[in-house]
Amino acid sequence: MTAGEAFLSLISNEIAGVPINKERGFDFDEAALYKIARKHALSHLLIGAIDRNGVFISEKMRNALVKSVKTAAAVEARMSELKKTVNAVFNGKNIDHVFLKGAVLRDFYPEPWMRTSCDLDVLINENDLDKAVAALVEAGFKTDGNKNYHDVSLYYGKMHLELHFSLNEDDALFDKVLSDVRDNLTPLKDNEYKETSEFFIFHHVAHAAYHFMHGGCGVRPMIDLYFILKNIKFDVKELERLLEKSELLPFYNAMIKLVDVWFCGGAHNDLSLKMQDYILKGGIYGSKDNAVSVDIAKKGRKKGKYIFSLVFLPYKNMCEIYPILKKHKILLPLLYFHRIIKKIFAPKNSSARKHFRSINSVTKQDLYENGSMLKDLGLYR
Repeated sequence: MTAGEAFLSLISNEIAGVPINKERGFDFDEAALYKIARKHALSHLLIGAIDRNGVFISEKMRNALVKSVKTAAAVEARMSELKKTVNAVFNGKNIDHVFLKGAVLRDFYPEPWMRTSCDLDVLINENDLDKAVAALVEAGFKTDGNKNYHDVSLYYGKMHLELHFSLNEDDALFDKVLSDVRDNLTPLKDNEYKETSEFFIFHHVAHAAYHFMHGGCGVRPMIDLYFILKNIKFDVKELERLLEKSELLPFYNAMIKLVDVWFCGGAHNDLSLKMQDYILKGGIYGSKDNAVSVDIAKKGRKKGKYIFSLVFLPYKNMCEIYPILKKHKILLPLLYFHRIIKKIFAPKNSSARKHFRSINSVTKQDLYENGSMLKDLGLYR
């Protein structure tokens, strides 16, 4: 049994009580199992299934898994307090706000600590951004003041807060619906709102799809979807309308299929097997190898042409790297040469070297499999 198979079997047992099949034995590489669990930030969900099913592990492995549970519980407690603090600050300043993603999802799990997250996401109106940052800083938060395309980061001790003024994922089709978030909110208490059920699910799917298209989304979005479907009542037709508007219905249906396979005893089809392999390789944040593979596949290029496109960027992009080109376009050939030399002699651990190593590792089979998978999921663009 591969470490990936053992990992999914234990997770399925812990999450949904799916029996572990021991007919072929339940032998696995312990170190590899722990590595993949860490890669998906789910090591804290293994020990319960291991003990419940009498699976033998070393004392070292047991100690590591027990420690991960304690860490998850401690982080959840701090996140819960952080959410209360943010809620109180915004209510006190009459700032409308919406908690997003993990801040909502953890309440659907059997125990909140089972749904870990590294930050707290909250949405406000962009017109309230300066007021909200000032209120949080007054309450003890710190920020570097940098404004991303959809959020500002703040810190409360070691806890990270992503203050969103937009849900946009920098994808035109997804953003067509995500930009309508304020038309899809319902009030809770004071100045707190929540996304409608249909929009909440759409947002979850769009966020997973965005990461999937850029290297992988991890196993956790499927676990989230399993608990979403168990806990939320929603209008199927309205959800499908939102999904179809962003061409996400095929991806949503594929997510449902994986949920059925992993947590409801369903059987794989060719697409779900491809997705499973891709997701396991990518980990929670995706992998560079996956990202490069799908990028080449989407552009329908061979590796040589892809490398050429990376080195010889369009004039507009070169101007962003070398602003002097805006006034002296004649320097373009020289700066292309500079760019080539810079890449060739980049340090071994530089992002450029890592990128080219990932390109080199991509096989023709990878390009074919990932290209066909993206087409089947409606994400080939």
